[in-house]
Amino acid sequence: DGLMAHCARLLDEQELAKLQSPLDGNALMALFARPPGPWIRPLKDHLRALVIDGVLAADDVAGATAEALRWMAEHDTEEAAR
Repeated sequence: DGLMAHCARLLDEQELAKLQSPLDGNALMALFARPPGPWIRPLKDHLRALVIDGVLAADDVAGATAEALRWMAEHDTEEAAR
């Protein structure tokens, strides 16, 4: 039973790993005209979570772009306040 549960968990993790943000790091850098840096990871993680949750389709570039713009506007304000 333990082995079967472990295998099922590994398969679930493998399927989740296939789900990615519709926008990769290069697209995000181009969208925001910013160089590589630590700002990309939280945004990609946010977009990926939306794909995993079914809120955003894995190929919905327009929706991901709109959400990225919204998210960055909210989080850049937080960064400026620090």
